[in-house]
Amino acid sequence: MILLLITFIVGVLILLKCADIFVDGASTLATRFGVSSIIIGLTVVAFGTSLPELVVSTGAAIAGNANIALGNVIGSNVFNIAFILALCSVLAPQVWNKEQQKEQIQGIILMFVATAVFIVLSLNGIVSHIDAGILLLVFAAALFTIWRLSKKRDDFDNREKTTEPVKGYRDIWMTILGLAGVIVGAQMVVSSAEQIALLLGVSDFIIGITIVAIGTSLPELVTSVVAVLKGEFAISVGNILGSNLFNALAIVGASAAILPLNVPGTIDLVFLAIFTVAVLPFLTGRAFITRAWGGVFLIGYLGYILYYVGFFGF
Repeated sequence: MILLLITFIVGVLILLKCADIFVDGASTLATRFGVSSIIIGLTVVAFGTSLPELVVSTGAAIAGNANIALGNVIGSNVFNIAFILALCSVLAPQVWNKEQQKEQIQGIILMFVATAVFIVLSLNGIVSHIDAGILLLVFAAALFTIWRLSKKRDDFDNREKTTEPVKGYRDIWMTILGLAGVIVGAQMVVSSAEQIALLLGVSDFIIGITIVAIGTSLPELVTSVVAVLKGEFAISVGNILGSNLFNALAIVGASAAILPLNVPGTIDLVFLAIFTVAVLPFLTGRAFITRAWGGVFLIGYLGYILYYVGFFGF
């Protein structure tokens, strides 16, 4: 038990330090290529921090455990919105200017489409091989849309750019090494926490809905919080929106391509839909509303967890 606790603490420390390096590298990377922070968040940061979900879900599919593969994605997406984005909004509510608000709307629309496609394909109780192909095609279309958005931003910035280009490759190495450290740290935390929970007699289901889903989202959590504390709120938001898009389309698509995924019940999809749509007040860009919204979401997430552990008795 002592060794597990030490591993857990060391993992957390690695997560915190490497997330700090990762955010610095990603922020400078955005400057190097003249790409907005939210685009970097939607792609490099989001897809990078979603690697644990990809490994866990596809690994579960290969092992024949469809419930973990699908439950991990649904649980992670709810956690990303209802806890991580909500927490960041409480810590540092951001007031958007017109251009930033436009980019946020575009990112949220992409996340809405990704979530909607995933939910619709899941309503018949199974995500088949054909559904997997559809999800991966939609993911490719989403990537193309993000690329188009970044190109439009480049054209706008090229007319007004006054900053010196970033020289060297330190930012690229910081991003890669920081991300690698975040993933290693997350794995240490998840595996040790899983073992501790088993020793304490916690059921496999509770471990799956909490430690697996939340644990694979630790890179998003730490990266987003560190980004907010560094004033890089756009990276934080882009990270959440892009991660949910990647989870719903690429990860479910890849997992279902390996093994058709049975959907246990519609209640999970209903929760995901409610939390996703409830992001809309966040677009107001008003500090008071954003902070209040974050507080309500944190309470809502607590209720979500209590529901799954049977606290309400139904």
